[in-house]
Amino acid sequence: MVDQCEIKVNTSIDLNISAYIPDDFFGSSMDKMNFYRELESVDNIEDLELIIEGFVPIASPQSSSNASPQDLPVEIVREREINDREMNTPPDKGDGGLAPETQNLFDLLRLKFAAAKLYIASIKKNGQNYQLDFASPE
Repeated sequence: MVDQCEIKVNTSIDLNISAYIPDDFFGSSMDKMNFYRELESVDNIEDLELIIEGFVPIASPQSSSNASPQDLPVEIVREREINDREMNTPPDKGDGGLAPETQNLFDLLRLKFAAAKLYIASIKKNGQNYQLDFASPE
């Protein structure tokens, strides 16, 4: 019988695309830093999907409830942090959803987990070509 060693792969991805959450989605730079730390600590796709599904736009506490959604600053927070704040519609990003850069971030994180399952150590874009490097057992 052959022992199978479990290889833990931490895939790196370099595709030269914008992938971030705009500053105006956070109440403060500390909120932004904490959120990115939370994303970094996720170690499976299920937890990542829970975080992504938990995103909801909320009105700033100082905003008036009579203001239209277009006039309100919007930030992304996890659903459990909403408490009793009034929810509003996010600003239209073309398809009514997340900013393209934010969608890119979440898609890249999903790709990272999928690639790790296939033992892909890195994914790089070189011109019009893509390079995949596979992890080797040590």
